Amino acid sequence: MAYQPIRFYYYHAAREAISVNYFVPAVKTGAQQYDGRQGETFDWDALTFSAGATTKRTYIYLEAAGTPGDDLDTLILSGHNISGNDVSLYTNPVTIDVTNADRVVPNYTVTEANGVPIVLPLTTASGADRVATLQILQGSGANIVPEISELFLTKAHEMARGPEPGWEHSWRRTQRRFVNDAGVSSTMLLGAARKTWTFTFRGLEGADRTILQNMRTQTNDFSEPFWMRPPDTAYSHTYVELDRDSEWIQDQGNPLDQGTADTITLPMIEVLG
Repeated sequence: MAYQPIRFYYYHAAREAISVNYFVPAVKTGAQQYDGRQGETFDWDALTFSAGATTKRTYIYLEAAGTPGDDLDTLILSGHNISGNDVSLYTNPVTIDVTNADRVVPNYTVTEANGVPIVLPLTTASGADRVATLQILQGSGANIVPEISELFLTKAHEMARGPEPGWEHSWRRTQRRFVNDAGVSSTMLLGAARKTWTFTFRGLEGADRTILQNMRTQTNDFSEPFWMRPPDTAYSHTYVELDRDSEWIQDQGNPLDQGTADTITLPMIEVLG
């Protein structure tokens, strides 16, 4: 176990876009795969790898708000069934074209077990990345129609300041209490345990303060989940949401440049499924 800077991934290209179109390829023999969390449909261009096509692609046109440029630096597949297969991502400002530069170099072979999140840093590319082509190659994996629970095209925001020592990171299950006819009280724990994290940042200012301000805005006041890399290498990237309101307390002000610093507490719980 060792400390690592916290990273937050809260920009969601599809969620923040002005419009999103999931294109049907010109030659499509595959099934539509539903993105259960985002509520979109991926159209794959081949039903089986063994049917003569070695790849499956889904075409996503992101009419982004503003110009994303190279800001999209991370691909996250929150859930999948493609362990052993290979992943590529092509982006282009104008057209759908897999001859453009692959931003996953070399093609990434998925070592994560089915259902375990895939977090891929993307190579630098120029231009406004408005069209994304996700390509799945069979590789040594199973001959399947790919399924993805949610696709994040996002950006890593790394905090320069860590949380104050003693941050909480326990697990929680749903607890139900009931009393039987004899008046005996019992407690039952239900469901899977979910990891929780509570971070308090004191005297937060400058770029770090801006990261959390932007995260609050782009998650609609923390009403939507986001990805987080914990400050301990023992834990992997986790999909989290706030389980109660965040606390923002101004702890100092600078009247010369109108700057302020805040104490901010984020109580987070893992999102499952």
